[in-house]
Order: sequence, then C-alpha cells, then structure tokens
Amino acid sequence: MKRKTYVSLLLVLLLLLVSCGSKNEGKEEVIEEGRVLRIAKSVDPDGLDPQRSVAESTFEITSIIYDTLMEVEEDGSLIPGIADSYEISEDGLIVSFKI
Repeated sequence: MKRKTYVSLLLVLLLLLVSCGSKNEGKEEVIEEGRVLRIAKSVDPDGLDPQRSVAESTFEITSIIYDTLMEVEEDGSLIPGIADSYEISEDGLIVSFKI
C-alpha cells in the first residue's frame, strides 16, 4: 500500500514539474520593424484624429503616431518638429512655417 502511495505522489510531482516547463524553447517571435505598435491603456481612445479628439488618452497615442510642426521644451521654448523654421508677422496674427 505504501508503495502505491509513493508512486502516485511521484507521478503527481513529475506532472507538476513537466507542466511548469517553458514551451518557448528559446525561440523569440520575430516582428518586422515598423509593422506593430502595441499600447496598453485602461480606456479606449475616442479616435485617432488629433483635431477631433478630446480625451487625454487619445493625445498620448496621437503624439506617438503623428509629428508636429513645433515642439515645446520643458522651459517653454519652441524647437522644430517637422518645420525647419517659422516667422511671426509684425502684427502677430500670422505664423508662417517653412517645411
């Protein structure tokens, strides 16, 4: 009777060890560059059009997808984005960007 108990216990332990093994076998999934963008968010974006979005979660995503003409540094200064330079008219009403 003891032998049957030991064999059963040994089989259970062996099954536990086998089930904890990795099926990956050291192979990594190969993804072509520039093809996949995965973002984990707790809420869905309200769209991917930066002109129509109002949710902060959407702004976080669209800032990754789209480039801007200018970017704002932490000190408030402007640095070029896709615009090479910009000019502000004398009356301050028109801003011209050189792309």
